[in-house]
Amino acid sequence: MDVKRIIEIINKEGRQGPKDLKSKEVYTWVKNKLNISCDDYKKVLESNAIDNSKRSKNRNAFFVIDKHGKYQLFKSNEEEIRKYLCYIVRENKDITSAEVRKKFKLIYQEYTIVDLMDQKNLSSKQDIIDQTIRNILVSNYDRKNNKILFNRTKTTPYKYTLTEEGYRLAEEVDILLQAHKNEDLQAEHELDGLESIEINKGIGYYTEEELQKMFEENKNFDFYTAYDESYHEKGRIPTDPKLKTTRFYQVKCCCENDKNHKTFKTSIFPNFLEGHHLVPISAQRNFPSINLDCIQNIVALCPNCHSKIHFGTREEKKEVFDKIVQSRKEDLEKIGFTEPILKVIFDIYY
Repeated sequence: MDVKRIIEIINKEGRQGPKDLKSKEVYTWVKNKLNISCDDYKKVLESNAIDNSKRSKNRNAFFVIDKHGKYQLFKSNEEEIRKYLCYIVRENKDITSAEVRKKFKLIYQEYTIVDLMDQKNLSSKQDIIDQTIRNILVSNYDRKNNKILFNRTKTTPYKYTLTEEGYRLAEEVDILLQAHKNEDLQAEHELDGLESIEINKGIGYYTEEELQKMFEENKNFDFYTAYDESYHEKGRIPTDPKLKTTRFYQVKCCCENDKNHKTFKTSIFPNFLEGHHLVPISAQRNFPSINLDCIQNIVALCPNCHSKIHFGTREEKKEVFDKIVQSRKEDLEKIGFTEPILKVIFDIYY
């Protein structure tokens, strides 16, 4: 049974939201048009949606930091979305609602046809995620829990800034993100230490043929299939130190931000470098179909530039980030990271 046909029937009747899909009323609409049992109807919907276990038991998922500072996926409900909208508005002054929706949706791209049901009963076609955000910023803006967070211009296209309460919520998100980034950096330095040990054991580097094979295998990557519960216990997702050393060989031991940056010789390399994942490993759960620990996402930096991209001012971070993006544009596009997506990644993770 074609799930597209089922969604067309549901859309035609004017219902909206995945919570409606399993209702008897919706099934009746479908049954009147298609010869399908209720059990088969549910099976078709479930087989065309991302498995609940891969969505932290939620649908329409983006990202959120839980109380333990770990990334989780969250359901598209207004309470959770508001604070992340505050964060986006804070980082993009006088942004329009359309621009907010675009930035927000770029964070998580693993949509299914069920998630993207057209809302044809509205004045214009929108999907579920669009409508949730639009409710906050436009349709239900005058409600106290929305208006208390955002200042909105009087004329369209509406542009937004934050109220004092909006800044408070954005700061909460900022603190959570920063705490998590610090954990990642600590884990990354621990891995650098492990990497030195492995190099001395003769770990070497990957050949071009091996890298191509890994690239082909990663086209079918599924983080949740590869996920090991021990990752949670260790507090981080393990990475392959051999990929970092391979990147160092590829760039002839030069810092990718400035090849003139010299450090010191090691027993292995003429110039000491550190590996950096441009799209952080902490974002892996938000990009489950892209293996972030791949050669295309690893950057070789001198210790000074590596610290700058983690701890520098926003302008200094962006200077290094943008330079790397431009020089590695083709590599990054190969694994699905275009410039618009990377701009949003910078806004959220840096």
